[in-house]
This record gives sequence, structure tokens and C-alpha cells, in this order.
Amino acid sequence: MQRLWIAALLALGWPCLAAAPAGATLTINAVGDVQLGLAWPPERATLPPDGAKDFFSAVKPVLGDADLTFGNLETVLADEAARGKCGALSPRCVAIRAPTAYAAVLKDAGFTVMSTANNHADDFLEEGRRSTARALDDAGIAHAGPVGDVAFVSVHGLKVGIIGFSTGLGFHQVQNLDAARRAIADVAARADLVIVSFHAGAEGATAGASAAHVPKAPETFYGESRGDVMQFAHTAIDAGASLVLGHGPHQWRAVELYKGRLIAYSLGNFSTWNTFDTEGPLGSSGILKVRLAANGAALSAELVSTALPKPGRPVLDPQRRALAIVRALSAADFGSEVFDADGHWGLVQALRADGGVRPPRP
Repeated sequence: MQRLWIAALLALGWPCLAAAPAGATLTINAVGDVQLGLAWPPERATLPPDGAKDFFSAVKPVLGDADLTFGNLETVLADEAARGKCGALSPRCVAIRAPTAYAAVLKDAGFTVMSTANNHADDFLEEGRRSTARALDDAGIAHAGPVGDVAFVSVHGLKVGIIGFSTGLGFHQVQNLDAARRAIADVAARADLVIVSFHAGAEGATAGASAAHVPKAPETFYGESRGDVMQFAHTAIDAGASLVLGHGPHQWRAVELYKGRLIAYSLGNFSTWNTFDTEGPLGSSGILKVRLAANGAALSAELVSTALPKPGRPVLDPQRRALAIVRALSAADFGSEVFDADGHWGLVQALRADGGVRPPRP
């Protein structure tokens, strides 16, 4: 009788009784802001040549060699979305749009899941959102964006949930910690592992040197609330997140190990085409390679440095500038250099071989 009862609950999908495969692990490659050029307005369009066919060729061998490859898609994918947030003659407003065919370029590069929870996802309003989701669906890329758009993928018998957060209306918001806690706990109840993506924090060089640091306090940029990213990231892990991936400042921020779970506070710019500034630290990018235990603990991590020479196609960086930046920021903000000189996770040796224990959930 008891076996029949358990079988019935499993058939209904009760996650509390569904155990992850023993010894299963998950590898994730993660990058920051992915921008592919400007298709609008047509008279000022600037796009990579040959339909961006070779746009990621220099990094493709190390980008797509994981179970999941993640990026923040900081562009709308649409061919005919005419209405947007900017007037056609606006000299300062930037509305980012690329052809829907570029979804296949992302797939070929190795991307398997993308966040569309960011401040440019609404550049062409609801029509642009729907077009982006369709293009990613057609290319076979999972996506996590507006409220209700949570991705679930299965790898090695592990069910992985990916949920995106941003600061604007229509998204799960980093500023609302109570709602964030509930949303992440809901995903954790339906998945073995949870990846949380967030787009928040002050941006780029115009905000001064402080934009590179995790201020451990609420941030504003151009008068907008940009969240308290450390409080949000810790809340996310306490609610059941296995990995937290930040982006938005357009440059690297520190990496932290919190309760055995990895937090990257900003992954920087990964690609652009005559759009994002690539001077100085804004042009140092990279690929964060993480391996998680079935309980979500970080087993290993590596940072592969890349760069963005103008006009913004990503290439490998033998000078490892991104690694040097992240080590310095992590030491300044959290008291540890985190990565060793070769770019491998220095603190992971302190974890038990089984990945430690899952942190308690509220």
C-alpha cells in the first residue's frame, strides 16, 4: 500500500520525493551581456558582416563545452518591430534590436539558455518581447525573462530551473526581496537545481570607479533604483538558489562563495557591435565555468578571460586581464582573491568532496 502511495505522489510530480541521481553533476558556462549590433533605426543600422555567421568563432570552442551555456541577451530579436521606446530621431535614447535570424547564431555558438530580464528587453514593447521569445524557441534556446517566463531544462537526470530578475516593471524585481524569496522557493520546489540571473547595479565607467565594486547597499543610476545586489544574492541562495549570475554594470564585479554557493555579481560585457563602450575595464570579458554538485554546491570553477576589441567581437585574452580584475575586486570587496593565478577557484578545496550540504530554506 505504501509503495502505491509513493508511486502516486511521484506520478503527480511531487518534488519532495524525487531524488536527483547519485553523483550527478552539472557544468555551466556563463557570460554577461550579449549584444549583437543595431538594426534600428534602419538609417543608422550597424550589424556584423555575413549575418554574424562568424561572430563567436574565436570563443566557440570554450563557450559551448558545458551542459548549459548561459548569457544575458541584451537585445530584442525582431525584424519588423516598429514601435519602441525611442523616437526615430532621438540622439540619446538607445533601442537595441537585432534580426531574429541571429537566434541561430547564438545556438551555433553554444548558448542553451538566455536571460531576457533586463532593461533593454522592452525596447520594442510587448511585440518585441514576443518576437524575442519566438526566435529563441525556434532556435531551441531556453529563456527566462518577464514574470511567468521561467525556464526548466533536464540534464543528466537533473531538472534545472532558471529564473531571471531585473529592476523594472513586468519582471521579477531584485528590489522586492519578499517576492523574490517566494519566486525562487517556488522554482526550487520544482527543480533539483536553481540558477538565478539578475540584471542590476550601477552601470559602466560613467558611474565612476565605484560601479566596479559591490557597495553592499542600495544602488541608484540615472535616478533609478538598481537594487541592493548583495542582499538580493544572499536572499536568493537562502531561498534555494544553487548559482547566482549577475550582469548589468557592463564590467566585472567580485565573485563570492556564500554557503557553498557561487555568486558572480557582474559578468561584464561579452559581445557587442559598435554599440557598447569597450574602453578599459568595459572591454575585459570572460567565461565563468562552474561545476555544481547535485545539491547545488560549487565543486569547481574557472574563469577564462576574453576581450572585446572594437567593434566588439569576443576573442580569447592571453593577457588574462579579466582574471586580474576579478581577483582584485574579490579581494577588495570580500577579502579573498577567489581564483588562483591560473584562473581556477582557489577556495573550492575547502569544500568536502560531496559538495557540502544544502543551506536551510526559510
